[in-house]
Amino acid sequence: MDVMGWMMDATVVEATGSGNRSGTEACPEFMMMRFSNGALGHLLYDEGSFPTELPGEGAMSDGDGWDADGFVQAGSWTRFPSWIHVYGTEGSLRIGHYVNDLIRIDVSGMTRVPLEGRPSPWHFATQIDSFAEDILIGRTASTPAGVGLDAIRTLLSAYG
Repeated sequence: MDVMGWMMDATVVEATGSGNRSGTEACPEFMMMRFSNGALGHLLYDEGSFPTELPGEGAMSDGDGWDADGFVQAGSWTRFPSWIHVYGTEGSLRIGHYVNDLIRIDVSGMTRVPLEGRPSPWHFATQIDSFAEDILIGRTASTPAGVGLDAIRTLLSAYG
């Protein structure tokens, strides 16, 4: 949810949904958002319940991650990878945020997009390293604090 505004190059103007809260039983989550540019965003997330993937729909994991079976070590098969699906007017993306995979589908076909950087869970360290470097050299933060505040406002408006 926090990257959708960046992907749309717009801000969320309206949101509704239902999500998990710490200390409660995990359940499927959803959020529907309307952006300032007219785009719609739909977030459906089932990692807290039972996935719907069929045998063979899994993926090799380039990074450590988690699925419905528990911890998945880099280099092994995950039966239930978490995917983010982005549908657009010029193409779609299938993003495997734990398996470190990005697939673009458009009129020319399906293309696996090479990814740079560290796979899960070290991609979180990359974000922290970038933030620390910004502070150390006095550079304006590559991700301004307002982006995080906007994400929290969106969550509270949808799930509050």
